[in-house]
Amino acid sequence: MDERILVVEDDEAIRELTAYHLRKAGWEVEAVETAHAALQKVSSTRIDLVVLDLLLPDRSGLDVCREIYRRAVAGTVPGIIMVTALGEETDRIVGLQLGADDYVTKPFSPRELVARIQAVLRRRQTSPDGAEDRTEDAIVLGPLRILPGQHQVLAAGTPIELTSTEFSILLELARRPGVVWSRDQLLTTVWGEAAFGDRRTVDVHVMHIRQKLTRCGVEQIIETVRGVGYRLRTEAYA
Repeated sequence: MDERILVVEDDEAIRELTAYHLRKAGWEVEAVETAHAALQKVSSTRIDLVVLDLLLPDRSGLDVCREIYRRAVAGTVPGIIMVTALGEETDRIVGLQLGADDYVTKPFSPRELVARIQAVLRRRQTSPDGAEDRTEDAIVLGPLRILPGQHQVLAAGTPIELTSTEFSILLELARRPGVVWSRDQLLTTVWGEAAFGDRRTVDVHVMHIRQKLTRCGVEQIIETVRGVGYRLRTEAYA
């Protein structure tokens, strides 16, 4: 592996233990204890993924999440996995809305964190020429155009900025329009080994996708099937 992971954690014991397990899994690891140091790293160094504790001594991790998108080197935004306490559901939701790809709650197992990092990096991974799979045709649903190889979504020609997780969810729904996907199916398909049964994170990502589509004039294309999951409507854009 040549991906570089940044661990942002003010607790020295947790920071060193996390860095140890990630290095053991084969990644290059940088470890810092403050928001200031984290933003300096993201601004000056290629970072592929940030493991970001939300409770930092000098600044909120949510502020760091916002700033990462502004300061990322060469416009390349790293993946973000938030680390939160068990009772911080509101912060987790806000973090996902700000663009974080996933989260783990303390205490977490090294296996879970490694699996979640692998899942995020897999969703973001591209081939050397910048495309994951240029052989898959574009998916067109009315004004919505999805380009799987370019990891791009267009609404009436206007690009929609989605996180890698949001893109993966929308792509899976679009590949089988009209078919209802349960939350468990989306967890298994999108998160893979990192699917630890948290269905709430699927709801938050879908909500965020809807908001972004609506802002670009594509409304009500993702339908909630009560008690089951989600499907991409086809009749509205036939």
